[in-house]
Amino acid sequence: MNIDKVKLTMLEFLKKDDFANSLGMEIIELTPDYGYVRIPLKKQYLNPYDSMHGGILYSIADIVAGTIGCLCGNYVSTISGTLNYLEPALNTTYVHCYVEKIREGKHILFFDVVLKNDDETVLDKGTFSFFKLDKKVCEEPS
Repeated sequence: MNIDKVKLTMLEFLKKDDFANSLGMEIIELTPDYGYVRIPLKKQYLNPYDSMHGGILYSIADIVAGTIGCLCGNYVSTISGTLNYLEPALNTTYVHCYVEKIREGKHILFFDVVLKNDDETVLDKGTFSFFKLDKKVCEEPS
């Protein structure tokens, strides 16, 4: 498997994803084991309490973990995700999403997710699991 080709394919895949693009994701680091992405705190992402909506926070965690999961060479599908909302996401320019792969089995991948504000205060913590699909991100030459 050519990891550079897989990574490039996934970055192109994300560019074509209207929902992911609507979040304004800025990919800072992306490896098969780790990812760091930040998104701006925009007015349209706020809930009635003027903090970032939990659905946006969950979505960014799921997207980043799933993208890292695909760097195993196969597309993945979310099995489950939990995100504990510890502090409101407000008074920050960006929400920073850090994802670390904690285990890759034959079929299942597990990730730890931490979201922080600009001051490095932990806003949310969670875990996500994904199933490796039979579909390769990049077809191997025959």
